Amino acid sequence: MILIFERRKIKIRGHKIKYEDNHRVNNGILEKKCNQHYKWFPEENDWFPCTEEYFYKAKNKTDGLYPNCKRCDIQSSQKNKHDNPERTLEHSRKQYKKRIEYFKRRYIKDYEYLKDNLKRFYKNNPDKVKQYSTYKKMHKEHQISKTEWEACKKYFNYECAYCGLPLSKHYITRKGVTKLGDFHKEHVDHEGVNNLSNCVPSCGSCNSKKNKKLFDEWFINSLNYTEERYSRIMKWLIEDYKLYIEPPKPKGKYTRKSSKIQK
Repeated sequence: MILIFERRKIKIRGHKIKYEDNHRVNNGILEKKCNQHYKWFPEENDWFPCTEEYFYKAKNKTDGLYPNCKRCDIQSSQKNKHDNPERTLEHSRKQYKKRIEYFKRRYIKDYEYLKDNLKRFYKNNPDKVKQYSTYKKMHKEHQISKTEWEACKKYFNYECAYCGLPLSKHYITRKGVTKLGDFHKEHVDHEGVNNLSNCVPSCGSCNSKKNKKLFDEWFINSLNYTEERYSRIMKWLIEDYKLYIEPPKPKGKYTRKSSKIQK
């Protein structure tokens, strides 16, 4: 506790930490201390080898590395994104504009050439294109009804199953227009089925963060992890979805005069 207080005191006063305080030689290996490791991972050792494997590059620093390790930088950036959604949205828009300008400067000359190659590939490889399109379609849409989706959202109290963001605060920006939008029908197992047993409501941020990652590895290491949320999701996927799933519709031909099924 004393060390933590001393570090915070130094940071508040604005004093620069000396090179000798954050660097040491241990068994012939130069090690560096992470300044934020006590905050995110207090039970772990905060000394790491002074290499780019554990720290990001920094031109203005004496050793050429940032004072925080990579894991602490990732945790702090995720927290800032979660606490300041408007600022992150504005930053993403600026980055998107920069990418478009970079694309125009560098690749606009070869656009027609790439377009012709793409058309030629589609024409010469119809089996690969069909296989990719069916795979993408299979893992894109859930085969659940409106009543099932409404029951799923109600089960999670109309909140994101991962972070707890309420539906009333779930804003979506498309084509420069920001408005309230529905949750994503999240595939908990990316390679799994498309029915209610593999579906939870998810906000846009959690949906993009998870992507194709495994649920257990991603959610346990995320900032929004709680035992209550984890157990609730697992209970829904294993047992409770069966209470709300609808039976499959009978197959047959219907006539216009009567609604009876012709066998």
